[in-house]
Amino acid sequence: MKKILPIFILIILIAINAFPQSNMPEARNNIYISFGFVPFGPLSVGLNYERMISPNACIKVGVNYSYMFSSKPDFSGDAYFSIPITINYLTSNKNKFEIGVGGGPNFKIKGMKGDHFPLRPAFSIGYRYQQDNKSAIYRLGIEMPAALAFNLYGIGYTF
Repeated sequence: MKKILPIFILIILIAINAFPQSNMPEARNNIYISFGFVPFGPLSVGLNYERMISPNACIKVGVNYSYMFSSKPDFSGDAYFSIPITINYLTSNKNKFEIGVGGGPNFKIKGMKGDHFPLRPAFSIGYRYQQDNKSAIYRLGIEMPAALAFNLYGIGYTF
């Protein structure tokens, strides 16, 4: 884990600097809140920041919390905290198709003991309405943010 993290950060820094900065939209930063569900539980919420690195690509860093509950007396519930980092591809219009892949650490903060691997994959696929200038963004799709959860929709701001 300690050896993988510096390599992952180096790849992200190279990706940010490798894309030309011409034809970039006026607003290049996005921040949004995403909501969803956890299989067998009701809650998944995330706060995400995106930086456009080209007109059709962005790097996203998020902080997500997910909680699973059960009515069984021997299972009190699980809570997870994850920090996914993904690279996303977006189409070039206001109605954007979005697809992304990445990964990040996933920490179990409450629940049953057991084996737990802290690095998990993350992915997203969906639709987003986003203008090129400063405005609101609306997202709808499936996002698995390195935890046992699926975020389905989000709302945020482009600046």
